[in-house]
Amino acid sequence: MHRCLQILEIITAVLGFIEYEGGEYHPHLASIARTCRAFQEPALDRLWYYQFNLYNLVKCMPSDAWGIKHISSFVGDVLFFKRTLRVDDWTQFRAYTKRIRCLDSIGLYTPEVVFADSKRSKIDEDVYNQLNLYGTSGPLSPNLETLRIPDTETAFHFAKLFLGPMLDDIK
Repeated sequence: MHRCLQILEIITAVLGFIEYEGGEYHPHLASIARTCRAFQEPALDRLWYYQFNLYNLVKCMPSDAWGIKHISSFVGDVLFFKRTLRVDDWTQFRAYTKRIRCLDSIGLYTPEVVFADSKRSKIDEDVYNQLNLYGTSGPLSPNLETLRIPDTETAFHFAKLFLGPMLDDIK
């Protein structure tokens, strides 16, 4: 590998040219992160920087812990926990949650919160209840800078899971 690609600022600048696709980073960022150790950390930081909701993060937990159910063509898919979480289920979750800087929506699905965008998967309210119960003592995403939440009582209740020292923009 060329010596210039061993400089973090150059790698970060190159990764900066990878555009969003459909509101999320290009899927090739995960491939770049696996290419070599020099690319791994900056590519993962870029990949996880923006998340629409915690859907991708929860899917990093063991596959026997979560499931997806289709509610309707209007609501779309809803992610739920199939079992109670164990301590070892949190390993990958915690590894990636610290990389999230912008959370566009908590993606909560309750009768009072239904999003018209059926392309986006939602997260069952019970998932947030378990995250609240079994999560870390601090915020779920300690480096979160921007949080966008729907204007509902339930969403505000779960917003406290994301309140951390870096948060400076809540919409």
